Amino acid sequence: NIRTLKPGAPPTNVSLAVTLLKLIDVDQNTFDFEVELKVILSWVDERIDTTCAGSGQSGQEIISGDVCGTFWTPPLLWAPTTTQPEVIDDSGLYTLVGASTTPASGQEVAPNLARSIAW
Repeated sequence: NIRTLKPGAPPTNVSLAVTLLKLIDVDQNTFDFEVELKVILSWVDERIDTTCAGSGQSGQEIISGDVCGTFWTPPLLWAPTTTQPEVIDDSGLYTLVGASTTPASGQEVAPNLARSIAW
């Protein structure tokens, strides 16, 4: 069960950061190339009331009962190409609870953070 937005809430803005780690191969005749990228999506989400540290990393299923599995995460879609991207490392879901959110039992609010964030 993914936690839903409150009725009338604005859409969630998602930030994207892409870092080129390696340019591995370039074919000058076909203009094909192979790269290694680091892609990070981040967003502010008031539904986050629990700190998560890598939940679901490397494609592992988040265990039943883990509240981190109830937080919304944006899908990452790639444009059609001749080959689909290969995910080498999925760092999973990380969250911090902000001061404007009531933390879940036993959770602490991140110092100097106004709103809950995820990446």
